[in-house]
Amino acid sequence: MALKTVIEVNNVSVTYRALNKRYGKLALKNVTLPVYEGKITCLMGESGCGKTTLLRVLNGMSMLLSGVEVTVEGEILYRGKNIYGGGVSFEELRRKVTYVQQSPYPFPSSVWENVAYGPYIWGIHDSKELDKIVERSLKKADLWDRIKSIKEARNTGANALSGGQKQRLEIACALAIEPKVMLMDESTASLDPKTTGHIQTLIKKLVADEGLTVVIVTHDLTYAYNMADYVAYLEPTSEGDDDKEEGFSSYGMVEEFGTHDQIFNHPQSARTKKYVARRPKGD
Repeated sequence: MALKTVIEVNNVSVTYRALNKRYGKLALKNVTLPVYEGKITCLMGESGCGKTTLLRVLNGMSMLLSGVEVTVEGEILYRGKNIYGGGVSFEELRRKVTYVQQSPYPFPSSVWENVAYGPYIWGIHDSKELDKIVERSLKKADLWDRIKSIKEARNTGANALSGGQKQRLEIACALAIEPKVMLMDESTASLDPKTTGHIQTLIKKLVADEGLTVVIVTHDLTYAYNMADYVAYLEPTSEGDDDKEEGFSSYGMVEEFGTHDQIFNHPQSARTKKYVARRPKGD
């Protein structure tokens, strides 16, 4: 079966400029890659190579940064529509392309209120319908064994959960609005290996059972190796002192994009080969 592309990134460059600065900071340059439907794509590379910037521009999250002007050049297409070309509502887009942040910060309220919040602001106000959504989302996020009932979901504070449970709650909140794509930014970076394995299994199950498309930012080679169907390796690049004077000292570019097998077993780029060689053997 032919692969379907849900997001296309075409020759994209991203510049940040603080509102009190004359010059901007080039974060990404000339990035081109596909995001295939129903697959897991990992964006990997060293810190500062633009992985999170790339993730955030996929649904316009970068435009929410306070005190910063963000310029996106090139095209990012969601199902054929250029999201930065006008005519696309970022609010609507983020319902379809949702974002799971690195460290979960749930509302200081109940588990039920956290999960029901998204559907509620999208117009579902019937309590029984919200109960169904909360239960369904908690089950999909593998948190129902901890919560067990809607009554307990209403009575359990989100901040009473463990770190791994909070991460699953974050996933449940994302699933509650029935997204097509989930963007995940270092979502297991602060978790222990056992909990990380649990999250890995959960994400793979959502992809297999729900047809979810997932894009993951990680600098953890083992995590990328265990999760990815496709991999984009980003490399930080600079172009000399003239650029540094204008604030363009270093930016990210995609060094190589390919299947799991290509990137980890048959990389075309010497830089990619050097980077993936750091993965601990046996993982």
